[in-house]
Amino acid sequence: MTDFFEIQFNWWHLVKAAAWLVGVYFLLKITARWLGFGKIGSMQLGGSFLRGLQSGVQLGLTLFEPAAALILGGIFIFINPALHGAVVLLLLVAGFSSLRNYVNGRILLLNSSVAGASRIEISAGEGGLIARKGRLGLFLRTDNGLRYIPYSTLLEQGYTLVSGDDMGRLFRIRLVPKEEPGIEPGRLRGLLATTPYLDQSHVPELKALPGNVFEVDLLLRDEKYLPDLVQLTSEWGWVCKTN
Repeated sequence: MTDFFEIQFNWWHLVKAAAWLVGVYFLLKITARWLGFGKIGSMQLGGSFLRGLQSGVQLGLTLFEPAAALILGGIFIFINPALHGAVVLLLLVAGFSSLRNYVNGRILLLNSSVAGASRIEISAGEGGLIARKGRLGLFLRTDNGLRYIPYSTLLEQGYTLVSGDDMGRLFRIRLVPKEEPGIEPGRLRGLLATTPYLDQSHVPELKALPGNVFEVDLLLRDEKYLPDLVQLTSEWGWVCKTN
């Protein structure tokens, strides 16, 4: 039986599989970046089609890593089932806690509400602005600084998602160009990065909509700067609408 697996799978198969998977991963990332920067948004595509495409790419990125790990791990084991199987088993036992957090994170991020949330409150009373979604947990920006919450903690203790309307300084604006074509998405991102009214600890998130329109999630240094931001974007050539 071992000889059969050695004939079917060898190190060259593992290298080829890894190369294909890396190619698929970069294709997904480029497509996600393409959609996010609005290259497709300038085409005459229906809004529902664009949103469906964006959701499909995001789903693919969420599921890609565990699927790739299973494929490569399976080929690695079949190269030498006895030895490599024991190595993989030891790695799983040693990294069980991290593996559990990773799997729980994939499960949570499959929920579009969690994936797109801006703030989260945990049943134990902790919570804050989601600064970054890591592979093993969330990084929350609280009044006491940056706090790390493992995904397993969220599932064990429960959580509440808070919308942007309850965030105070976190706003979602919609930018509609005064003229066609509007400012290029890359330039818009650069202008936002140098805007003095924004808290740059939260990177503005751009979402392309049909008609060269953008939805932007951003964090203001203070609510009082919102009228100034509206005026500034108007000078850039956009009509700024707040939700």
